[in-house]
Amino acid sequence: MRVLIVEDDAAQVRLISRLLQRGDSGFDVRAVNSAASAVAAIGQEKFDVVLLDLTLGDSAGLATVRTIARAAPDLPIVVLTASDNPDIGLQSLRCGAQDFLRKNDLTGAVLVRSIQFAHERKHVQISQRERRHLREAVREAERVLGIVGHELRTPLAALRATTEFLLSPEAKETAEWDVFLHSMHNEVIRMAELVNNMLEAARLNSRRSMWCWGPVNLSEACEEALNVMRPLVAHGRVDLRCIHERENIHLRGDANAVQRLILNLVSNSAKFTQEGFIEMRTRQFIEDEHSWVEVRVEDSGTGISEEVVSKLGEAFVLSSGALGSDYVKGTGLGLSICKAIVAVHGGDLTVSSEPGKGTAFTARLRADLEEPLRRSPKIRRRKERRAA
Repeated sequence: MRVLIVEDDAAQVRLISRLLQRGDSGFDVRAVNSAASAVAAIGQEKFDVVLLDLTLGDSAGLATVRTIARAAPDLPIVVLTASDNPDIGLQSLRCGAQDFLRKNDLTGAVLVRSIQFAHERKHVQISQRERRHLREAVREAERVLGIVGHELRTPLAALRATTEFLLSPEAKETAEWDVFLHSMHNEVIRMAELVNNMLEAARLNSRRSMWCWGPVNLSEACEEALNVMRPLVAHGRVDLRCIHERENIHLRGDANAVQRLILNLVSNSAKFTQEGFIEMRTRQFIEDEHSWVEVRVEDSGTGISEEVVSKLGEAFVLSSGALGSDYVKGTGLGLSICKAIVAVHGGDLTVSSEPGKGTAFTARLRADLEEPLRRSPKIRRRKERRAA
């Protein structure tokens, strides 16, 4: 068992080392004298337990426990204290330690017993956390399966009724074959899109996706997305436009993913905009010594309530009844895909919206990334004053 002693008193280090290395103890001991050194050692090597002094040259008190617990959440910590105050030990447990010992009470047997106890207690905590996560994952899978079944049941029922009619003798005399066939075709497309979006969202959010990284012309990606969307918006009532701060804005990323991001954002605006405008703006800028690009998609549509905004990007939440009885268009898979794409490009996705006044999504992407980033995706709400 590998033990890391974090103690700046050399005499205490020698005492603890002797106590642990008596006989055939099986302990491999390493010592450091600061919290910073401990964090560095934990990042470079594997340890089974930390014996931690609360008072170090660069850290003191419960902050020391928190520092080590953040650096290695699954590493057992035994706090060593010179204080007779039992509250210090109890507070250490609340901050992430598994056990505490008074330095004046140290013996070989006490140390070994405390290390074993801390190790077992941490193992139990990890097991409980994993079981909790598994139960949550099962509940989430059951929820999604139930909603997917509901989403597919309606078009499947329509397809079944239509095919049963077309197979009947009466259908041979009908003049509406083309109408029925178009209806069936549209339902198949809708179901295929749902399944494809589910697979795409699962792939992107698994963080095991393969990315084709290289130069991307953002201006071209925006124009291509608008060309796809123009036939799908309400002609004559919705002005679909794109404004580039300058031509030929470039970044490094996945070209197909960036175009998918833009297409999803514009498509999302089109669902809620029956008249007015959908406007895309792009720009490039420097911030924190990095190059960034920004795509802002703003519309004059129906807008989104704050309750709905808080759940954007969570698949099926908006159409599952989780937010009350109001029906919300879409499954949420499109924005789930968007936030995953933005995250892997090192950026963020923000939303500003107000019911009756439209919505604006802003995607910021790092333009100078040499490879994909692995980070948790999210959508942030941005407070803005929107014109009436």
